[in-house]
Amino acid sequence: MMRFLSSLMKAMRGAFGGIWSFVTWPLTWFGGGGSQSAAADVPRPPRAKAPAAPGLTPEELDRAHKRTVSQVRGWILSTLDAGAHQCLPPGLPRGVASWLPGLSTSQLVTLSRSGIAGISAHIGGVRPVEGVPSVRALPVARLDAVPPERDDESFKQDLRAAYALC
Repeated sequence: MMRFLSSLMKAMRGAFGGIWSFVTWPLTWFGGGGSQSAAADVPRPPRAKAPAAPGLTPEELDRAHKRTVSQVRGWILSTLDAGAHQCLPPGLPRGVASWLPGLSTSQLVTLSRSGIAGISAHIGGVRPVEGVPSVRALPVARLDAVPPERDDESFKQDLRAAYALC
């Protein structure tokens, strides 16, 4: 029954679509209506991006962003500690998950030194961290030897804090 109704609607749109274009044709003189509007030639300002997750409140989006930032920071610190790529945390956005393994050791160190606020601004595209590529799919990078700062006490504190968040 649904198939029949669907095919009937499709046939009606095909039959009366031409009539609708003819009826609305005079409106194109004034920049509205019709299939080809005169306003189509006027450049429009860029559209605002649609929300990342429709149906979520701003508070929920903020919590999700904070969770992503803390997961990214934890992954960076554990990767630097181990000297090899670690498993990505579950629930990371696809773009971030395809970006992280493509960062080199020096880029990971730079990003970790920028702190939570720097990582958040970089992932959000608000203020990029210098020397770190923007969030986009990157080929997996080979990690160099772990830098000597790894023995630094502040790095160890950051690492303990990151493990506590997981």
